Amino acid sequence: MKCRHAVGACAVLAAVDRPAVLGVAAFLAGCASTLHKPAGTVVVAQTLPESEHVRAFGLLYWASNIGAAISPAVSGFLLSASGYWLVALNITTALAYADLAHRLPGPRPRAEAAPKGVADEAGAADEAGDGGRETLRGLLAPFRSPATAWFLALSFCLAAIYLQKQSALPLDMKAHGLSSQVYGLVVSLNGFLIITTQPLVSRLTRRLAVDVQFLCAAVLVAVGFGANAVAAGPWTYAAALVVWTVGEMLLVPQASAFLVRHAPPGRAGSYPGAYGFVWNLGLVVGAPLGMAVLQTWGSAALWTGALLLGLSTAAAHALTMLRTRRRARPDRHDTP
Repeated sequence: MKCRHAVGACAVLAAVDRPAVLGVAAFLAGCASTLHKPAGTVVVAQTLPESEHVRAFGLLYWASNIGAAISPAVSGFLLSASGYWLVALNITTALAYADLAHRLPGPRPRAEAAPKGVADEAGAADEAGDGGRETLRGLLAPFRSPATAWFLALSFCLAAIYLQKQSALPLDMKAHGLSSQVYGLVVSLNGFLIITTQPLVSRLTRRLAVDVQFLCAAVLVAVGFGANAVAAGPWTYAAALVVWTVGEMLLVPQASAFLVRHAPPGRAGSYPGAYGFVWNLGLVVGAPLGMAVLQTWGSAALWTGALLLGLSTAAAHALTMLRTRRRARPDRHDTP
């Protein structure tokens, strides 16, 4: 489905020049560009053992960032020749992706796909009912399960901080006299670090518990963006970026693995899909809020607020970690 939508939207982009039609086609192309992510999660969940999920999600994340780093240069080169070449490349890659997708193993029976110990956590999503109500239950299931709903709420807080890189951060850097070219170079360091170090970071941290990695990621995102309060030049902004990029590399693969483990039978795609929803909601809510704070109270207030929100999120992760481990600890009774 993703490939058909992508090919159709690209064909429309190449064939029409009316702004309204182009807007609809661009919207459909954007939707198609995200449909593969939940499906990719399902493929990982069903073809690899749970012990390999974090590494696999890390590699998917790594490959996605390689594409994101290469695409601006390739797009600029093709656009300088003709926009039709860019559309042709998009259609070609969509068809190649479709061919690869057809070669992947098919879905396993739902009884085999169920992660151990989580089938009863959100079982309400699989109750009998008509198709529409069942679909709605499936979409809401991640938000009705206490463990995943709490995690998604904390992820929304981190997204609202992290996605300031696309809204308030360039305005703040401009206010400090830095050009758009400098901003582009600094932010490109994010992709460079992910491409060059993501597999190494995943390997070095694989022995850490999931909750510990979430805690570390929240602290690094908080401190990294909070450091922008004292940044004034490209090197200080770049140093802050290194800190929050490491937090990002810890968070994203573990988040997918966490949600897959907590997904009931047949929901391995919808749970990470809920994560994508709250992450983008962080941009929708966080971007205008961050720019409003920046324009009203200034840079120090914005980044100090980001620091406090991030540290509060880290504290919430720590409390959840302690509560979970306390429940998992066997009761000890003194014997006379």
